[in-house]
Amino acid sequence: MITLENSTLSLAAAVISLVSLAAVIQLYRAVLHWRERCMGLEARLPELRREIERCASISMRTGRHVKRIESDYSTVAERVDLVEARAPTKDLDEAIRSARSGADTRRLTQFGLSRGEAELVARVHGMGRRGDPEKSAGPPRRPIQIHER
Repeated sequence: MITLENSTLSLAAAVISLVSLAAVIQLYRAVLHWRERCMGLEARLPELRREIERCASISMRTGRHVKRIESDYSTVAERVDLVEARAPTKDLDEAIRSARSGADTRRLTQFGLSRGEAELVARVHGMGRRGDPEKSAGPPRRPIQIHER
């Protein structure tokens, strides 16, 4: 009976040993897999760092560019308000009518427009080269065609 118990015990110990060995082998394979994965990720780190540095550099340049544009055009709203306050629409309408009838920029400045504004009104609303007011308004407008399906 003792030999039977010893052989059963030996058999159980052998089975436990084999199961433990199989578990250790599986764990070893898992560790190798994760080690390879970590090494691959670590190998990509320098490339990712360079890419982040490039993005940060681009972002900084874009920020500087935006600040420069903001500073360049920060006074535009103030200037528009100033122009609107100093040149009532009645004077502007009269200047446009005068430009359409052929007035030059010197005459248009008498309506309270600056020289640049007078030149703009003359170009947009003034007479064309041949004296045709339609020529100065840009290309002829075509009617909008709507295609139904």
